[in-house]
Amino acid sequence: MSRNGHVPDGWRRVRLGDIAEIVMGQSPPASTINDEGDGLPFIQGNAEYGARHPSPVKWCNSPWKRARAGDVLMSVRAPVGALNIADRDLAIGRGVCAVRFTGVESKYGWQAIQVAVSQFRRLAQGSTFTAVGRDAVAGLTLEIPGSAAEERTIGETLDSIDEAIERTETVIVRAAEAKQALAHELLTRGLPGRHTRFKHTAAGEIPDGWEVARIGELSTFVTSGSRGWAKHYRTDGRAKFLRITNVKRGSVLPVLDDLQWVEPPLDAEGRRTLVRPGDLLISITADLGATCVAPDELGEAYVNQHLALVRLDASRVLPWFAGYFLAGPGQAQFQMLMDQGAKAGLNLSSIRRLALPVPPMDEQRTIVSVLQASESRIEREAQQLVRWREAKEHIARALLAGEVRIPDEKGRL
Repeated sequence: MSRNGHVPDGWRRVRLGDIAEIVMGQSPPASTINDEGDGLPFIQGNAEYGARHPSPVKWCNSPWKRARAGDVLMSVRAPVGALNIADRDLAIGRGVCAVRFTGVESKYGWQAIQVAVSQFRRLAQGSTFTAVGRDAVAGLTLEIPGSAAEERTIGETLDSIDEAIERTETVIVRAAEAKQALAHELLTRGLPGRHTRFKHTAAGEIPDGWEVARIGELSTFVTSGSRGWAKHYRTDGRAKFLRITNVKRGSVLPVLDDLQWVEPPLDAEGRRTLVRPGDLLISITADLGATCVAPDELGEAYVNQHLALVRLDASRVLPWFAGYFLAGPGQAQFQMLMDQGAKAGLNLSSIRRLALPVPPMDEQRTIVSVLQASESRIEREAQQLVRWREAKEHIARALLAGEVRIPDEKGRL
């Protein structure tokens, strides 16, 4: 809807039910659901959604309700309003409905409905909101241009931005996969062409010329964080209080978009749990073994009791080399600890016993440099993805409300 509430000249405001057929899903008998590919692919809810198209894991040989290829799939149970597009005929359960546009160009309808589902948030205010019925879906309002040509132009314009977003997402996924494979090769086989003999160690198979040592032998300080810091929480606190949510598996950098801020105590406990650049932070309760390295730009930060803090002797092993290893090949050691009964959590003795390979320092530096360059590329693509998504949101709202008009090939609006 346009920001001033008015429909642009030549446009009309319509209910979704007036321009689309809405097919509410219905769960078929359990006896008709199978894993063998018998019947139509079956979508029960948004759990089977992909980035744009669903990825079914079940089939139904006697579906009660169907979506056709090209239909918009809308989740009608929490999270209400999640969307996908059917890329083939599907059986649909009660968690979704199929929206089949009949009175508007399909590309325009797909773009417009992405904005329209925000109306469900207003319905949710002040109430428990876990599902919607057909009337609520049909009652969504959309603004429609006065001509099919303008519908097509808007739909194709926004679709081209979606394609750029999808290409960037694909680049990020493939770059992450390539980086993971590269990291495993470098951290277990060393630099290409440098090693021909290998040995089995507590850290796994590594080049014969590398040493191996326990974290307890390589560290100058190992501790866990503080509990009971709620009294120090401040929205305007000067320091970060790092928790498990700030340690993301598969990354060696802390996540800083979900921070707790504190005004830390100026006492021994504060000094003990203060994070320095290069410190390893390792999850020792939930998500055991997730590991990151504190970067130089982290600023003043402290750790809570769910994280171990390891300060390595950087003259023997580079923190970033250790971080990459523990986040990659070293995860096998955490799995072994959990298999031995450490599922409820790790203690500092377990952390000190973790084994690290110790290559010559020049090789460590080169491996870290290569992996950091690979991560930098992924980060640049991730930033580009954010820019594309922000641009799509702003452009879509302006075009779909008629606030910005795109002339046709003859310059007409």
